[in-house]
Amino acid sequence: MHRFIIPFIVGLCCASPGFANEAVNRFEAASEAISEKLYQLSDAENPGVFKRLPDHEWDAAHRSAGACVLVAIADQAGAQSMTQYIVSLESVAESTFGNSASLLDALNFQVSGVSSQSIQLIGQACGLTELQAARLQAALQ
Repeated sequence: MHRFIIPFIVGLCCASPGFANEAVNRFEAASEAISEKLYQLSDAENPGVFKRLPDHEWDAAHRSAGACVLVAIADQAGAQSMTQYIVSLESVAESTFGNSASLLDALNFQVSGVSSQSIQLIGQACGLTELQAARLQAALQ
């Protein structure tokens, strides 16, 4: 898979650097909003579990991992599926949830050509899952 990612990034960036940056910006904004909601709901449901709420804002490592995720989705299923993934995340980010379970259920959406399991594996391979887990672990200590 990685042998396809570099040419895709180069092609995407050279063809339309604004498009690639916009996609990552949208992914970042949706992810941050969803994380903020999840942490707030989790804290309300289990007061005192977090020593402090985890940071939900992306840094350079998150943006790099996020770009990797988007490229991998596009590589596997096409640019339309990557866009569908972002739009689905934005929809979840704009929704209101009564509890963390309903928010997590909303994240089980389908993307054409990419299974939920594949998206999870992509997140792990790109390091995004590890970055998020590290922040969560730090907040629990």
